[in-house]
Amino acid sequence: MVQESWRTQLTYLDPLLDRLAAFEPTTLPVISLYLNTSADQHGRDHFESFLRKELKAAGKTFPLRSPARSSFERDAERIITYLSDTLRPSSNGVALFACADAEDFFEHVQLDAPIEEHRLYVADRPHLYPLARLTDQHPPYAALIADTNAARLFVFGRGATIRSDDVTGTKVSRSSVGGWSQARYQRHIENYHLHHAKELVDALERVVRED
Repeated sequence: MVQESWRTQLTYLDPLLDRLAAFEPTTLPVISLYLNTSADQHGRDHFESFLRKELKAAGKTFPLRSPARSSFERDAERIITYLSDTLRPSSNGVALFACADAEDFFEHVQLDAPIEEHRLYVADRPHLYPLARLTDQHPPYAALIADTNAARLFVFGRGATIRSDDVTGTKVSRSSVGGWSQARYQRHIENYHLHHAKELVDALERVVRED
């Protein structure tokens, strides 16, 4: 029997990329922010000074009291609040996309896979290349650990364990009886092992289809 337990630190990146790619260009500033949030040996991250400096500099490029400046400042405040209140200590990277006056557009994802360096982009649409590159660098793959009556199947991707399944069967023991009974019992054990192997193959095929 297959018992599924999901350890998902984020939904797959492909649907997020699809939503971001569907964003229609706008005359308002769209923020695309990529941060390396990995902690150093003292457990501290080092993105806050970059974030405040770059947001302040980018905001000054828009005229005071203009719709673009207002939208940008709302986005900057929301991003800072999100990082302060929501960022998980285990996250090694985060990507955020925002445009307040475009129907309050705000997308975000926290990653176990690290982002190489801090980047801030302000344009008329989301900047997707770093996120798309990350998906190419960490393609999903599966690993199967098995013995004659149990197995564990892992799916890895984006620098994390995406999924973990247990495949368990009935544990059997060897019998010391001899003759015809022993031969029949041995055939029973062999059939059981073949059935267990088939179940593992079926589980692996299903996971490949789904993931």
